[in-house]
Amino acid sequence: MRKVLCAFVMACMMTAPAFCETWSGRCTEIIDGDTIVVLKGNVAKRVRLFGIDCPETGQPFSTKATAFTTAMVHDKVVDIETAGDEKDHFKRVLAWVSVGSKSLNRALVRAGLAFWYRKYAINNYELAEIECEACRAGLGLWSQLKPPRPCSCMTNGQVGPDPSDHDFPPGAYR
Repeated sequence: MRKVLCAFVMACMMTAPAFCETWSGRCTEIIDGDTIVVLKGNVAKRVRLFGIDCPETGQPFSTKATAFTTAMVHDKVVDIETAGDEKDHFKRVLAWVSVGSKSLNRALVRAGLAFWYRKYAINNYELAEIECEACRAGLGLWSQLKPPRPCSCMTNGQVGPDPSDHDFPPGAYR
């Protein structure tokens, strides 16, 4: 019975649909720090960097985050690894973006130009640790006493800090 059960589980795993898709394409446009446009064949795809959240336009460090993303990927061939088959509410592809072996998602957090997006990447402890390191070093956003989280700052389409939202990563206080 045990062998039958093991065989059944293995068969299910082998026939399960793949939720991640990988592809490469040229980055043709930078929308902001965490959204880019990449050609998949001849089709332009809006790609939202998975697991991170950069400051919104008008917030501190938004221009630096956009410039960082531009320098790293604009007009370069990037590798896309989708984070499942989901899209966000703007119908953007959610993905990890890399140039060579360097992850843009991780690099933005490491530079202090993006937050770990806990709501959507709740179990990504690697991003949590990278964020803690940037916070301890006082890099980018973390050079401010209490940086606003971009995801909490949209109110009726207007950008403004939410003073109640300062959930720093554990152990990150300087």
